[in-house]
Amino acid sequence: MIRFGEATNPGPAVHFEAQQFTLGSFNPSGLRNKAQYFQHHLEYGDLWLVAETHFYGKDVSRFRAGLCAAQSAHRYCLTDPTSVRKSLTTQTSWKGVGILSRFPTRALPSAMPMHVQDSGRCLLFTTLLGDVWLSGGVVYGEPNSSHYPSYLKNNEQILHHVASHVCHLCKGPRLVAGDWNVVQDSLPVFSMLANAGFRDIQDVALERWGCPVQNTCKQRTRKDFLYLSPELQE
Repeated sequence: MIRFGEATNPGPAVHFEAQQFTLGSFNPSGLRNKAQYFQHHLEYGDLWLVAETHFYGKDVSRFRAGLCAAQSAHRYCLTDPTSVRKSLTTQTSWKGVGILSRFPTRALPSAMPMHVQDSGRCLLFTTLLGDVWLSGGVVYGEPNSSHYPSYLKNNEQILHHVASHVCHLCKGPRLVAGDWNVVQDSLPVFSMLANAGFRDIQDVALERWGCPVQNTCKQRTRKDFLYLSPELQE
């Protein structure tokens, strides 16, 4: 049943267009030499969390130069520490995370173990949206393959440290996102996020607006997540 007037008055969003912003997470299978592509297809987003950048060495500076040449509004481009170090390509292939933002953004200092910080698979950050600091983390989990026999253990360790920092050491609107390469509720960290009130954006959309949950990887699996704190859910 539909109440009279409901179809023509779906909600008050039109009154708050000036206060809206767009955030999202994606896996581009490498961002090398894709600044123009990003500008053409993803320019509409205000804050993007990126998994699997494949950046190493000068790739980061070249990508930033590409954004500048394309006159991108995303003036802030952060990457994990290993992506800006001189290293062999094989040491950083299939790794890398980053943040692309229109708003002032910086990395967050942390006491996470150095092997986690240097994994090339996680990054803590904070962004100033208006007069509100939005804090969070992006994680790119190890895939299930013969090259990563301990992928579940390693992914739990990385996600545990990132989620612990975001859930318990930050305040206000927060998020944890990325391509985690695991299905929902398959690791203990999902319980930690739930106990802190965090929920995946698809679960929130299903409950509030009836949007069906969709697979996020090649329409076959759901291994990409955008977990929002209670403040950010509102």
